[in-house]
Amino acid sequence: MVYAIKDTLKVIESKIAASGQVKHTQVGEPKAPPSTLPAAAIFMDSVRIYKMTVDGGTGEVHAVNIRVYADMLAEPQEWNEYGLAEVAENLINKLLTDADLNSKVMTIDAAGMAGQGVEMRWGYLDVSGKMHRIVDIGLPLLVNDSITVAP
Repeated sequence: MVYAIKDTLKVIESKIAASGQVKHTQVGEPKAPPSTLPAAAIFMDSVRIYKMTVDGGTGEVHAVNIRVYADMLAEPQEWNEYGLAEVAENLINKLLTDADLNSKVMTIDAAGMAGQGVEMRWGYLDVSGKMHRIVDIGLPLLVNDSITVAP
C-alpha cells in the first residue's frame, strides 16, 4: 500500500475541524494572524523509518505537528493556560479515540513505541506582528509499508 501523507493531513484537519474545539483549522502555518481564535494549523514535522522487514517493507513514523493558537493578550489572562490546555487535551482525546484515523495509518504512537510519543510543547509565537500563546501537539503516526526498500 502506498501511504499518502496528504490523505492523513486531510483526515487530521477534518477531525480537528469537526471536534468543535477550535474556530478555524488549516493545513500549513498561517502567514497572517488567525482571524478567529482559538485556531489550529497542521503541518508535517518529520518522517523516518524505524524498522524493515525481510521483503523490503518498512515501518515508518510520520510526525505531524498540530499548533493551536490563542491571543496572548486575551482576557481573562488565565484562559491562555486553562483554556488552551483544555483545547489541546480534548483534541488529543478526539484523535486517540480513532487512533488509526479511519485506517489511514496503523496507529497513533501515543506512548512512543517507536520513539517519541504524543507530546505538548507550550510557547509564544509572533505571527506577522501579533503575539500568540501556542501549544504544539506532536502527533507521531505509525505507518506500514509506504516505502519498499530495494536490495
